[in-house]
Amino acid sequence: RGQLGLGSFKGRAKTPVVIKTLTGENIDEVVCGFDHCFAIHRGNLKMKLFAFGANAYGQLGLGMSNDVCTPKEVSLVGMENIDVIACGGNHSMLICGGRLLSCGRNDYGQCGNKEGDRFSFTSVTQSDNAQINTLLVRKVACGASHTMVVRAPNVLMGFGRNDMGQIGATWGKSFGDNPPTEVRTPMIILDAQRLQHHKIKHLVCGSEHTVLVLNDGSIIATGCNSNGQLGLGHTRNQNTFAQLPVDGRRAEVYAGAFHTSIRYRGEYARKNIATTGFPAIASSFCSIS
Repeated sequence: RGQLGLGSFKGRAKTPVVIKTLTGENIDEVVCGFDHCFAIHRGNLKMKLFAFGANAYGQLGLGMSNDVCTPKEVSLVGMENIDVIACGGNHSMLICGGRLLSCGRNDYGQCGNKEGDRFSFTSVTQSDNAQINTLLVRKVACGASHTMVVRAPNVLMGFGRNDMGQIGATWGKSFGDNPPTEVRTPMIILDAQRLQHHKIKHLVCGSEHTVLVLNDGSIIATGCNSNGQLGLGHTRNQNTFAQLPVDGRRAEVYAGAFHTSIRYRGEYARKNIATTGFPAIASSFCSIS
């Protein structure tokens, strides 16, 4: 699909290969989805964003649906200052000065609107009339078909696929005991009261699960747990956020498609623990020596 940016849709690279078209661009960051990529140059005078790979749903934000095998610069008109970029399975999200923008596949509402796929980066709306970009988005993370954001002052919002609880959307006046299988516009998942006024320090998403680290050292997670990726000691899916039986102080959390890993820093550095799912299932966190 061109996701290596090497100028061809054929073959594979079994060893690292230089992307010649990006030579001299001083790339600062690379972000990847299932089979699409972005490379960012954060220059003092001008920021550049390059995209390549699969683009059938417009996930590259180039205004078209053709796959791209050579890095192509994305127009940054109106979004010159990119704070954060995140890639889902086939969709992409940007935070620009607190504004949230999306493009790509939207079959479950993972782009944050009720319409179809988006082929260019477009502002996400919280409702039909109010733009979420007025609420100052601070963090964003994407799963295969869901998106989670943290907006000021300290509110977790989610949208997209939720059939395995990956958004944690279980409360709301219209839901009762039947949480929605998809959420097509951003909805509040955890507010200050439900967070017990703890700050969200870190947010990550796996393919179908979401993990948060709070400033009190607790780690909470929701979503698919068929491979034990939530580390709860069982393999049942979780429809709402549950606290993990691990110490989250000075922890860095990483989520793969079907597993979650935690790396400790400082005085906790001897604790390198991980929960792995596919193909060998571990339903609880275990040390890696």
